[in-house]
Amino acid sequence: MSVGALGTGSGMDLESLVTGLVSSQRDSKIAAYEQKISDLSVELSAVGSAESVAFSFHEAVKKVNDSRLFNNRIADVEQPATGDAISIETTSRANSGQYNLGVNQVAAGSRMELLPNVFESPDDVLTALGGTMTFAAGSESFTINLEGGTTLAELSSLISQAEKNFGVSASIIDTGEGDVRLIIESDKTGDGNDLSISVNEKSLVDIMGTDSRYDFAVLPEKYTQLLKTTKHNLSMVPDNLISTQFAQNGIISVDGVEIEGESNKFDRAVQGLEIQALNKTEGQVAASVSVDTDSIKEAITTLTDSYNKMVSNFNELTQMGGTLQGNSLLRSLESSLVSTLGRTFEGGGEFRTMFDLGLEVERNGLLTVDSYKLDNAIASGFNHFADMFTGERGIAKAFDDLMQPYMGASGLFRSTEDSIQSQINKNDESREAFDLRMEKYESTLRKQYSSLDSSIAEMNASGAYLRSQLSALE
Repeated sequence: MSVGALGTGSGMDLESLVTGLVSSQRDSKIAAYEQKISDLSVELSAVGSAESVAFSFHEAVKKVNDSRLFNNRIADVEQPATGDAISIETTSRANSGQYNLGVNQVAAGSRMELLPNVFESPDDVLTALGGTMTFAAGSESFTINLEGGTTLAELSSLISQAEKNFGVSASIIDTGEGDVRLIIESDKTGDGNDLSISVNEKSLVDIMGTDSRYDFAVLPEKYTQLLKTTKHNLSMVPDNLISTQFAQNGIISVDGVEIEGESNKFDRAVQGLEIQALNKTEGQVAASVSVDTDSIKEAITTLTDSYNKMVSNFNELTQMGGTLQGNSLLRSLESSLVSTLGRTFEGGGEFRTMFDLGLEVERNGLLTVDSYKLDNAIASGFNHFADMFTGERGIAKAFDDLMQPYMGASGLFRSTEDSIQSQINKNDESREAFDLRMEKYESTLRKQYSSLDSSIAEMNASGAYLRSQLSALE
């Protein structure tokens, strides 16, 4: 017989006896608590799963209950073979229609170039004295400060890093023949917004070369032709910078009506359309604006898919042997869903039921979409079709009203989860309390059997002594 620590004195297996007594009182009760907690945890997870699919369905319902879905328009432009010429974005104010569009002129900013053979290297010094340069276009301007010894490359950096730069960029082109050009461009478009550059008197000669450092007798034809345009003031020729492109408006035509603006964006030409000119066209291009039926059908498909996923989940959970078999919450919701599906809706014109729109209920309770019937419904009476979903008595409104009490922090799903979690917590607390009682019970037993062990040990010792004495008398 194995003797535990508790039976050392008596020679009895009191340790096993105490362990067995505690186990007989504790194990079945603890197992019952743990099984209950496990069952409740599985139930909580199942309710959470049901809430998740119900939430997805409710989100799909809210999407088709939004009138903006049915007001969306898409634009299709037959771009010319040379490349995209026009882009169109639609707004909620757009109406369906056909248009003939053309880009007569693309809006552009201005450009200035340093005349050839003025500088040989990006490291050539612009000014020994220093000074300021001011860049202006339209109503905007900014000024940069140049220290003495500023180079061409440093000027380019100063321009790009200027705090109030309104869209002026500078780049340096090296021809490889000892001729470095400075190109300065402004992205401010529109007639009258040409870029102008001025310097203070201190650096006028040094920076811009008004000491006639350039021989204009050998000016390339490209520049002499530009100088002959009416936009140039010949008194500015010694500045060594010349305009090679002037700011201009964008011009488009809509159904033969010419529209001009400072930029390439035209958001008032046609109500609800934001037209952008990309490239000049030769003639007209066709554009159409129509209802975004693809988004509508996608939203309806999402609605039916989420409905089917929800119903399938409910059926699996509540079937015979299911985790939530007989659960009143899911049974009630599923019954209400079926009832809503069969309702007759008012305000939908020729559409009275969901089945008129191509939605059908299978024998298993799941929804299917008849694409052909749905397309015909959209095409034949779109306004009434939209009312079937978004109207006060529409399908989406009915489903939304049905789902509202179940969803959210104070909804039925959450309150059910809170109730189950409360039961889990109570069972866990009861288990801990019972464990504590068992610990006290074990402690009491150990004290009692420890005393017994000591008493028996003393009796054994006394018996042994007596036997030894009697043996001595023989």
